[in-house]
Amino acid sequence: MLNGITGLIEANNARIRGHIEALSGLFRGRIEADSGYFGGSISSGPLVASNEVINPTGHTWPAGTLTSTIRLNLGIGLTEERVVNVSGGSFGIQTGLTRIEFAMGFTAQSPGARVGIMRLFLSSLSPASNPIVINNSVGNNPVPISAALAASGVNLSLQGQTLRFLDLPAAGGGLPAGTVWRDAQGFLRVV
Repeated sequence: MLNGITGLIEANNARIRGHIEALSGLFRGRIEADSGYFGGSISSGPLVASNEVINPTGHTWPAGTLTSTIRLNLGIGLTEERVVNVSGGSFGIQTGLTRIEFAMGFTAQSPGARVGIMRLFLSSLSPASNPIVINNSVGNNPVPISAALAASGVNLSLQGQTLRFLDLPAAGGGLPAGTVWRDAQGFLRVV
């Protein structure tokens, strides 16, 4: 038993059984394990896995932006129903944005077709429970927002540790199967 050893231990092709604890270290070459746990951040080429907690930032969409674009920018599917809580924001001159709801439903303008609906809840409206409603489309015509929409502290309940890919290819053509790449809108794709 080697308790209390200090200093440098050097060995080639050593097999150590049991628990190893170190304040720092450097591995070169291959590391194999049946299972394991790594509690820190990892930076390996284009992959960065960080324990740093990231809170979502704000988004601003100019007047004329389609509601379908807003959904996609927030990572919400075109037919998905979601509530997005925000810490503030505005729609045109109306302030006090508290949440954005994305739903599906029928409208008077499109009675036979189920369309996407975006509801903006603003504390400056009276009553605040009466939202501004914007349909994704009227008939087959997409509907843009009539004023700029700004949302800060967007909370999709997805904030937390991050996984980033740096310097990804910007096109998928000619890449080997399984390669992650970034399209023109910034979405990740896999060949």
